[in-house]
Amino acid sequence: MGPVPDNFQGIFEHLCRQDEVDIYYTEFEHGPVSNLYLIKTGNLTSWLIYSRGIDVMEKVAKKFQNTSTNQIIEISHQEKAWQENEKSKKLINYQYGFELN
Repeated sequence: MGPVPDNFQGIFEHLCRQDEVDIYYTEFEHGPVSNLYLIKTGNLTSWLIYSRGIDVMEKVAKKFQNTSTNQIIEISHQEKAWQENEKSKKLINYQYGFELN
């Protein structure tokens, strides 16, 4: 229901097979949504620290802590990245990340 990384489901499943996360599905109005839970420290945690990913994840979690799934979908659809690529279903270039509202 919004922009997601290419092959994101495969990424989640790979991390699950590596025992880095557990995946649980929650049913929403628009269909099931994956919920990931980090279950151990290891390569994934080290990678996130190295890439400053944890800082980014904490900022995003704080910003959207009181935002529903449907609200996040609507917010993502206001972004230039979505609006310029949705009709043609093109892959969204990560450079759009520097232009977020």
